[in-house]
Parts: sequence; C-alpha cells; structure tokens
Amino acid sequence: MKEEEPLYESQTDLVGEFFLVNNMVVQLVNRARTASNSFSPLEKTRATFREMFTSTVGEDDLSGGYYDDIKNINNYKVLVYYYQFANIKRFIALDNMGLYVMRVSIHCHPQDISTADVFVGVLLNSIIFK
Repeated sequence: MKEEEPLYESQTDLVGEFFLVNNMVVQLVNRARTASNSFSPLEKTRATFREMFTSTVGEDDLSGGYYDDIKNINNYKVLVYYYQFANIKRFIALDNMGLYVMRVSIHCHPQDISTADVFVGVLLNSIIFK
C-alpha cells in the first residue's frame, strides 16, 4: 500500500475552511478577484500542471496516472485535476463573471479514493456562485 501524503506540512497550508465528510477532509479556499489577486485562465493552469506531470515522470504523455478535465457546470467553469493513485483530489472553480475562484482539496485514506472520486462529482454539482 502506498504511504499517504502528509495532510499539511506547515501553518501556511492551513487557509480556508475545513470540513470532515465521510472520513474525508475537505478544504475550501475562496478568493475574490482584485487588482492584486488575478487568476490565470483554467486552460493555462491545466497546461502548466500537465507540463509539471510529464517532466516529473520523464514522459510526454499523461498515461502515467494523471487526470484533468475542464467542465462547465451551473454558473462556473472548473478544472478537476489529480494523480489517479493519490489520496488527494483537487479542483479549481472560476465563476462565469470572473469575480471569484474556489480551490478545493479533498484528502482521503488510500482505500477511500473511489469514494473521493464520487464526492468530487457531488460537490461540483452542488456549487452555485451568487
């Protein structure tokens, strides 16, 4: 069995709101767009994450266990990304007006990865930016 990644390594990692849902720790970090806090387009963020993954594994394809997808849901656009074997699932959601961003991390035990995958879908379909 793979060793779990540390939940948080320092106090600076402890931002946002935390919830315990079905033995999973869910971290939500919400930010408003300001002059000093702009957001990259999700396509650019996705390209950066893909480049980091392929340089880490030393291959040019994503078949080594990395997953990402950009979707339009309700009134926002979301980039879901994670290593398929990892016990952390992540996504970034941007509202359609470009005013807010939400970053979400879902931490689970390795045996609960499939439960976390299902929860990502449930959570995504319940988010509505106002």
